[in-house]
Amino acid sequence: AYWCSRGYVVVRVNYRGSTSYGSEFAEALNGSRGELESDDVIAGVEHLVDRGYADPDRLFVTGFSYGGITTAHVVTRTDRFAAAAPEHGIYDLYSTFGTDDNHNWHQWEFGLPWENVDAYREHSSITDAGEIDTPLLITAGGKDWRCPPSQAEQLYVSVKKQGVPARLVVYPEEHHNVGKPERATHRVRELTEWFERHDPAVEPDGTGTADS
Repeated sequence: AYWCSRGYVVVRVNYRGSTSYGSEFAEALNGSRGELESDDVIAGVEHLVDRGYADPDRLFVTGFSYGGITTAHVVTRTDRFAAAAPEHGIYDLYSTFGTDDNHNWHQWEFGLPWENVDAYREHSSITDAGEIDTPLLITAGGKDWRCPPSQAEQLYVSVKKQGVPARLVVYPEEHHNVGKPERATHRVRELTEWFERHDPAVEPDGTGTADS
């Protein structure tokens, strides 16, 4: 609602692995990461471009938690977006094993990392970080046990090493959300300012609007 009020068109793709289309649809990502859901997100945005609802030069992508994981995969596969903001995500399944509270889930789905190195690497967006040239705003909670802040730091350093514009924001004492009102407000401002900074229709001094 906030971004719609500022003139943006917002699409929330119900990609494979989500709900509402039965168990087969929901379980489509079992043993997989990155490809199917990224295809669905990209296809949804392309559909809006084809229908004239979205400007192909002014596209932005963001997501939180699994949406952050998906956002990182999306930008390894396309440079369609002017900027992106993966938030509170996991980007290296191998290094996160044992540092988060997902390890039983990962073991059930992919096996143990030292026994299935290729699977853990294949499904981690950090493996394809060299393909990223989209400016990234990366956020994390300082005490997030679901998606540890070290994951955000890895992605941030990886793209900075390549000269990709990037910003890292870590919220101290926050877990797998941004709960305090002043920080929740700060988060929305950070995302909006990041998109405006990389919006070709917004002047460097901040003038211009999303619908200009």
